[in-house]
Amino acid sequence: MIWILAAFLLLHLVFLRQRAADGDGFFLAQRQFHSIKLGMSLVATVLGASAVLGTVGWGYRYGLAGSAWLLAGVVGLGFLWVLVPALPDRRAVSIAGLVGSRAGSLPGRAVAIAIVPMWIAVAAAQVKALAALLAAHSALPPAVAAALVCALVPLYLWRGGQKAVVESDAVQFWFIVGAVALGFAGTLAAGAGFERGTVRAIGAEVPLWTLFPVMLSYLIGPDIHSRLLVTGSTRDRRRALVFAMLTLTAVGLALAAIGWAAHGRVAPEQSWRTGLALVDGLWFPLAVVMNLALTAALLSSLDTTLMTTGTLLAVDLGGGGVRGARFAVFGVSVAAGVVSQAGAGLIPLLMTAYQWYAGVLGPTVLFALFARGRTPGPAILAAVLGSAALLGGGLLLKMPFAFEAAFAWGIAATVLARWRAAGA
Repeated sequence: MIWILAAFLLLHLVFLRQRAADGDGFFLAQRQFHSIKLGMSLVATVLGASAVLGTVGWGYRYGLAGSAWLLAGVVGLGFLWVLVPALPDRRAVSIAGLVGSRAGSLPGRAVAIAIVPMWIAVAAAQVKALAALLAAHSALPPAVAAALVCALVPLYLWRGGQKAVVESDAVQFWFIVGAVALGFAGTLAAGAGFERGTVRAIGAEVPLWTLFPVMLSYLIGPDIHSRLLVTGSTRDRRRALVFAMLTLTAVGLALAAIGWAAHGRVAPEQSWRTGLALVDGLWFPLAVVMNLALTAALLSSLDTTLMTTGTLLAVDLGGGGVRGARFAVFGVSVAAGVVSQAGAGLIPLLMTAYQWYAGVLGPTVLFALFARGRTPGPAILAAVLGSAALLGGGLLLKMPFAFEAAFAWGIAATVLARWRAAGA
């Protein structure tokens, strides 16, 4: 198995030929991709291994309702579909550039400053999972496996940039979606019984309001917007979003059904291990396909995260261009590899990043992206600092609704400031 996974990783070196001739090619892939390929890239970016395994695990616990995590993301993409025409028309290379075009250079840089460490944590979670997958099938220590991953991915990003990301995502899309379809077909062929008595009611354990940060992260996610920037056409952006929404809905329901049908076949210690337990019990050729799909899911999220973070670091904070971004991608990769060796688990790393981004910066980014006119600088500062204090204090004291309080403060402070400015 390890040789097959290693060969799949090395296969990505074919994207070294995707040479970007200039900054427009490196950051925006010269805006030459059609809507379906962009939709495929969005799907591959969203479907990291944590989303795949997490949805199967929730399916094991809650049945089809376990698809709620991915469906919350679909709702976020739906809001984005509605609001796409309101996006700034500036030719930016990152979400920080878009924010800066409406809110001013200082908020734009503040967004970049906040995103970089958070998205290093996101990349670290993906490196950690990939390293664990490689180590599980070999005698490689996790640190060595992480070093291999962190050295490989920046190589094809170095030459191809955003084009290499989209092209590799299009390949990984077929591995991921194909494996899900194959797994669902195999579940049905095995005569799975979807019995209500085997699952619990999701509402009693996971109130739907707790999925709001998930929805919001799809609406204002740096990785999502880095993909939309690859085209300047509102029509192509909307078509790509529709393709992604339809695909993610089908995949989410299929993954939840696979988890639901796993009752009586596996008894995982933790629900998220359901998918791993199912793969371990498969006929070897089929297990290979499923492991390749997990690897593809992780790589598709990792290269996008590295590219997005490197761009923010080099361009929005450093004022550099392609050369600086290439070195920044390697630097971010090294940092993610180091963080991945810390004791934090996958879900804590991801949730910490998403909570701080959406809770503290969410209101500022929302208004900058989708609302006409500028928010006064002092109001932005008050909103961000107040949200950070509420979220940090709430988490430290383990208070409920810390995220919601932080987000509500940001919205209220911004609306009040814009209302006063309009009245003046």
